[in-house]
Amino acid sequence: MRKLKRIITSLHIVACLGIAVPLSTYAATQGSLGTTSTGTVDITLEIPAQVRITALNDIELTPTVLTSDVTGSTTACIYSASTVTSGGYQVTATSDNNGGGGSFFVKEQGAGTETIEYTATWHDGGSASPSSMTEGSPLTGQENADTVSTNCSGTGPSTNATFEIKFLSADLTTASVATYEDTVTLVVAPT
Repeated sequence: MRKLKRIITSLHIVACLGIAVPLSTYAATQGSLGTTSTGTVDITLEIPAQVRITALNDIELTPTVLTSDVTGSTTACIYSASTVTSGGYQVTATSDNNGGGGSFFVKEQGAGTETIEYTATWHDGGSASPSSMTEGSPLTGQENADTVSTNCSGTGPSTNATFEIKFLSADLTTASVATYEDTVTLVVAPT
């Protein structure tokens, strides 16, 4: 009986302080007092759509002739367990040397400040041609991701996308002799 009085007193103090104490906010059912008591608990597990990008390689370019455009690329494996579009995803490329306006730039190493602009494209392997990328903006509507193997090690191809960059010869022939760098972060999200 003392225990019950303490509980009632405690609840009264909590109520007087204006603190809301939910007695039951779930769909679970509570058992009743008896020689046995039965309650139920609802269990919910939500698995979100998952994606993964693997099989990337650095792009190192050492052109010997600057009178032509210079391109470089890396293949990638994209896995997508999208619940909306089978194998669907979007990809966003972000440059460490973001110059604003959605452009990509390599920057002179060290104390140098010179930059060279380049373009980037993404080819999902399922469409007829690559799609131009804008720095920092999602490229939506991509397909052809592996939906079984998270690293493209199943029966399909070992890679299923290509990230390609291109430097125009006009920009290269006017650039200072130096080493230029950029780091591009590719973020893949399910659609």
